[in-house]
Amino acid sequence: LPDIFSRMHGVGIVDTLGIMLILCGLMFQAEEWIVVVKLGMILVFIFFTSPTTTFALARAAIYGGVTPGPTSEELSEARKHQKEAGPSNT
Repeated sequence: LPDIFSRMHGVGIVDTLGIMLILCGLMFQAEEWIVVVKLGMILVFIFFTSPTTTFALARAAIYGGVTPGPTSEELSEARKHQKEAGPSNT
């Protein structure tokens, strides 16, 4: 992936979805209703805090001087130059 923000986006989604699926599976395995309620409360907490944490990390990266990846115009220009240069042997 081209930059830190793209990697952070993917990890944030997989992290949240994975934890939520594990908690849902544990809810099906629970024998007492109080356990299901507690797991449900943890699920709601994770649902709101995980994306918020990813957003806070992205903002900290921006304030730290990290710039987002190349724009689509920069990518198309780089591809054009790459085609003009021909195949590389590296």
